[in-house]
Amino acid sequence: MSEYEIGRDLQELRARVELLEGGGPCRKRAKGTSEGHKAEAGIDPQKKPIAWKQSKGVLPPPFLHNLLRLPHGIQADSAESQTWTCVPEPLILYVNWAGGATDEYCRFVNQSFSLLRFTNPNTGITTAQYSYSAQLIASGKGHYAWGASPLYFSAQLRDASGGVVLYGGTGSNFWISCNDNLIYGWGYEFNPGLYDLIKGATWQISGWQAAEHC
Repeated sequence: MSEYEIGRDLQELRARVELLEGGGPCRKRAKGTSEGHKAEAGIDPQKKPIAWKQSKGVLPPPFLHNLLRLPHGIQADSAESQTWTCVPEPLILYVNWAGGATDEYCRFVNQSFSLLRFTNPNTGITTAQYSYSAQLIASGKGHYAWGASPLYFSAQLRDASGGVVLYGGTGSNFWISCNDNLIYGWGYEFNPGLYDLIKGATWQISGWQAAEHC
């Protein structure tokens, strides 16, 4: 048995002893773990993506300039995007407590996954990027323990047959607090030559996060 396993057993034993010495359950001392790899999701294969193409000579609206990484006032030639809804909706992550109980840890709602491609007419360079966005809502049942490791997304972009076209970059790290209710997202640039080949995506939440009761 490794030192890590021994230490983990001692930690759980200590928690049970504290519970008995306290004469009853002590929610503030309870420990648990959220296993990120148990949450898997992807685009909804039953629904077509919402496609958009920019009309020639039309300026993108101001709110798109930061997304497209363009200076204000510049035109983006041949800008186009595809946006999918995601399943499951919502995507729920659970926490397993040392005593055997399970609670919802957090959920991701109103999820969407998008591809974007455009050409900067000043440089002639075509850029493509993908992005995931959702509302992250904590259940209020648990929060990350002090020094806990983060959870993160890992994605695979797929072709029409389901084969992997591109292993996406790792999504940004996140930790769950008791009152979280915020917009969460991740995304990366990719080879624009792959844009027309990508017909879907899947992703997983990876990692283990130590948690405590709120």
